[in-house]
Amino acid sequence: MTVESIIMSFFIYLIPVLFLFYMAIEVFLRNVQSKIHRLASLIVLGYMLLFLEEYIRHLLPIHYSAPLAILWYGNVGALLISFGFHFVAEVTSFKHRIPVRLRPYIYYVPVVFVILSVFSLSHMFNSLNFVQQGIWKLPTHNTFYYLAITIGNLLTLIFIYIIFKQRKVIESLERKRIMDILLYSFIFVLLWNIVFGYIDFGKWLPPRPYIFSGVVWCFMLRMAMVKYDFLSSYSKRYEILFNLNPNAIILVDSKGVIKEANPTAQYLLEDVNIRNRNVFEAYQTTHQEEWIDLYHRIFEKRQPVREFEAEIESVRDGKTRHLLIDGDFLFVDQQPYFMIIIRNITSEKQKAEQVSFLAYHDSLTQLPNRRSFYQSLEERIQSSTTRNVAIMLFDLDSFKQVNDLYGHTVGDDFLKHVAKVVTAFTHGKGFVARLGGDEFVICLDDIPSADFVKREAQLLLSRFHESPFCKKGIEIPIQASIGISLYPEHGVVADELVKRADQSLYKVKNKGKNNFHFNGTDSKSS
Repeated sequence: MTVESIIMSFFIYLIPVLFLFYMAIEVFLRNVQSKIHRLASLIVLGYMLLFLEEYIRHLLPIHYSAPLAILWYGNVGALLISFGFHFVAEVTSFKHRIPVRLRPYIYYVPVVFVILSVFSLSHMFNSLNFVQQGIWKLPTHNTFYYLAITIGNLLTLIFIYIIFKQRKVIESLERKRIMDILLYSFIFVLLWNIVFGYIDFGKWLPPRPYIFSGVVWCFMLRMAMVKYDFLSSYSKRYEILFNLNPNAIILVDSKGVIKEANPTAQYLLEDVNIRNRNVFEAYQTTHQEEWIDLYHRIFEKRQPVREFEAEIESVRDGKTRHLLIDGDFLFVDQQPYFMIIIRNITSEKQKAEQVSFLAYHDSLTQLPNRRSFYQSLEERIQSSTTRNVAIMLFDLDSFKQVNDLYGHTVGDDFLKHVAKVVTAFTHGKGFVARLGGDEFVICLDDIPSADFVKREAQLLLSRFHESPFCKKGIEIPIQASIGISLYPEHGVVADELVKRADQSLYKVKNKGKNNFHFNGTDSKSS
């Protein structure tokens, strides 16, 4: 064998072998669990084996050509037809037209001929006669040769028809582009096989030049992979999921150094250059040592974290953010890392706190509501340290006229103004609640005497008189009728105390309003 023959065979056969082998491995490793990936990898590997067979046959004496054609070349070609049919059926919707139980038998009919050729050492779809012309050992173009070429071309034509029909019903533009590339690649294979399969070029071309269409088909497959993410890899899918995830995701080493962080984590921790930053810097200084100790204990035990609540203080606005943390361990390059998923639950916390607040507070004035008042009063009554308590129940005189004259918006503002005045009045003395409408109640703790309560009631009426509602040129005086009851003189349960205070209030209403009354005594307001 001449040096020219060896160099020629290297470029013609071994370079395609290396390219196809690399591509077969790449396609397979993109997603080893995907059937389509495995089939595409087998097709590429099949073409690689055809080129490798031709290279080995070129190096060996001519009498080895027939056995190699029977046991290697012909059988690989038959399997390529099966893998190709299966691949096209999976990529398109054609497989749904075939009953599930029949699919293996239809896809892999050529396997029968492979088995027969192995046991009989003959091949009905391959030329077994070879002649030496120049540096090439060429198969003779006999009936079996043309039969094999024709069957291959007919099956390629079927693949083209299936892909063409599938393309017509696809709505996605990107998927149409993928189908276009596959369609053009099979059309190229068909035209190439017609030209270089049926025409005998003799010594001017290598044996079986039609197999070079497989290299072009694989190249176009790779173009679809690169340009349209066809046969996408798991790493690509996880990269998209990682970057688009609304939760913060960080990968942390044993020392707490952040190795990877998605955009949400960069925003949450307020640092676009968060990689190689220590995760504990995100926590308040007062909690850093506590968190470092906890993290090291978790890392040593390889203990997963589930729904762990934590807080960080924003560098941007100083506000506290509530976080829900999940984490587990994984190995990257034989090194343990902690994958942390952080969900910002600040808004959920605020909503929960708001719901809890509104369950016991009035939404307009933010004062405790009826439910909260009764609960607090009962706690005071049942407490062993409680001595004397006064209930001052009052409603606003002529509040209906305020709404009628100025509208409900002004009426609401008027109620909020009254709430502020009463809150300031009760500071350090007890608490105030809004029972509903224009009705409020004050609970005074540890009153020394009934006279003290009278003075407080008079003081409240004076405070109202001094604090009229003023807004946008409107001035509305505050006038109220107050009914008072005392614990334990007038009752030992909340309902009884409120009832007695309510009775006193109506006595004030019947005597001219803007006054207070309890235990048979009333006083004119100043």
